[in-house]
Amino acid sequence: MESSKKSKRTLSIRTKIFLFMLAVAIIPTILITALAALNTYDSLYRQLIAINKDGMLWGSDRVSQFSDELKNTFYSMEFDKSFRNTVLKWGKDSDSYQDSAILRNTFNATLNKNNLFSSIELYLVSDRSVIKAKRAGTTLQSDEEGFSNTFSRPAEMQTNMYLKLTGQGLYAVHNINTFEDRNLVAKLALQLRTVELQGILEKLKTSQDERVYLLNDQSEIVMSINKGFDDKQLLAKSISLINDGSSGEYFSIDNNIIFYGQDRGVKLGIIKIIPRNEIVKATRPTVFAGIFMGIACVFAAIMLSALISFYISSPILKLADKVKNIQMATLEIKTGEDSRNEISVLENHIALFVQRIKDLIHQEYIIKLQAKSAQIKALQAQINPHFLHNTLQLIGSISLSRGVREVYNIAGALSSMMRYSMDFESGFVTLGSELEHLDNYLLIQKERFYDKFSIELDIQEEVKNCLMPKLLLQPIVENCFQHGFDRSTGDWKLWVKAYLSEDKKVHITVRDNGGGMSREQVEALNEEMKDAAYGSIKNSRHIGLMNVNSRIRLNFSENDGITVYSEKEEGTRIEYIFDAQGVGEDNGLPGSDN
Repeated sequence: MESSKKSKRTLSIRTKIFLFMLAVAIIPTILITALAALNTYDSLYRQLIAINKDGMLWGSDRVSQFSDELKNTFYSMEFDKSFRNTVLKWGKDSDSYQDSAILRNTFNATLNKNNLFSSIELYLVSDRSVIKAKRAGTTLQSDEEGFSNTFSRPAEMQTNMYLKLTGQGLYAVHNINTFEDRNLVAKLALQLRTVELQGILEKLKTSQDERVYLLNDQSEIVMSINKGFDDKQLLAKSISLINDGSSGEYFSIDNNIIFYGQDRGVKLGIIKIIPRNEIVKATRPTVFAGIFMGIACVFAAIMLSALISFYISSPILKLADKVKNIQMATLEIKTGEDSRNEISVLENHIALFVQRIKDLIHQEYIIKLQAKSAQIKALQAQINPHFLHNTLQLIGSISLSRGVREVYNIAGALSSMMRYSMDFESGFVTLGSELEHLDNYLLIQKERFYDKFSIELDIQEEVKNCLMPKLLLQPIVENCFQHGFDRSTGDWKLWVKAYLSEDKKVHITVRDNGGGMSREQVEALNEEMKDAAYGSIKNSRHIGLMNVNSRIRLNFSENDGITVYSEKEEGTRIEYIFDAQGVGEDNGLPGSDN
């Protein structure tokens, strides 16, 4: 009987509380550590993508500047009449000494003016000779080394400028043709000093195992930083995807992230290869720190769970012992310590908890209020232009003195716009001030598009004195020109209407007869504006609308803001709604009727 009773015994309440507290402490620790590692990986991945996209844009711009400098050098030489005439008549009726002097002087001047080149080589088709110019001197020799074959390329490819990597180094090559029949007369090759290009590629590399390649328009590698990696197959796959047009700015192949940038002028491409294990390496400190903290928390949890379970279960166990000793006849239980002390402790702690919650709520309210104020200022500053006001005034004065009235008007309007935008002290202005600012903007647009567009204003007099955040109208009207009229044919029309509703709300409508948007685009745009009211808007494709909408909602209420209505080929209507402030009062601000 005793053995059967023992087998039916369950865990004591102290053990249950201990195990429960242990599970509550350990399981969240494990989950938090795992989530922290995953979030760190995701954050590092997104950060890596953003940094490298910006880096590739920078690299492409720098390569474009480098190629532009090369093209300018080629053009300056070819547009030199004496140089071009000498090349065209070489081997025909030319004065060998005089012509050689012209070519030598041109080459020496080019080499002395630009440190990007170490030598210049000119292959002349007429007699298959090659003139090589270095800073040490100029030589004329026959094409024994196969100059023409080295720099040959398919006839269908451009020959304005292209890069070729040879055993002697990296060359920029330009074909000189006759204007009449485009027959090849000569090939001009500049041997490049690769320090600048090497520096560009080095700056794109941010970790040890990354590789960067520079490709010409034939997808040939002309420069690389790969630290001994063999990327032939990986590059072949990447180039195939790029040439097929099935890749974007970046894509993944064989556990590598490939970034691609291109100079559109001469089609120089930059390929950067980043192994995914670079991200894993970056997450290791977080994982190890999480494991260490997890182990420490487990030991602490064991100790705390034992102590807490003991203190929690002790009164219950004592009560259980007392219940066992109940006098069945009198239903009396022997009491020990007065329980009111424990109750008072609980009451005191509850009071402390409530007070702490109040303090936290107050702190969070202050933080939100400060964040809201900071965001309003940041959004206001985002649209403030920083131009050279005094320079525009000078341009206007010079234009007026020389009788160029149109330039004077444009400079004056733009100067007024900048003075208005740069007045940071007045965050709120009247609708009348906004209309004056819009007039200056439309004056510039009328000079730009002549009489292609017209505008109709329907502004209720009472609402002109209402206060509103600065720069609400002009960005939306500018959107009409950028997105509404760009696909529209015929005359452009704009309507701006403002009135005060019975519920003391200001309603402003901006409408155009542009190309419009589809229903799906309109719904997505309205949803985006609704969600982005208190969030970041810098990555939005509609930053003007988002900025205006966010400032309205931040300055008034979440129910206020912008709504977009549009149909394809029927134009677009944008409606503002916000609380009326200052209506019928003398605000002392510019633009009010008072």
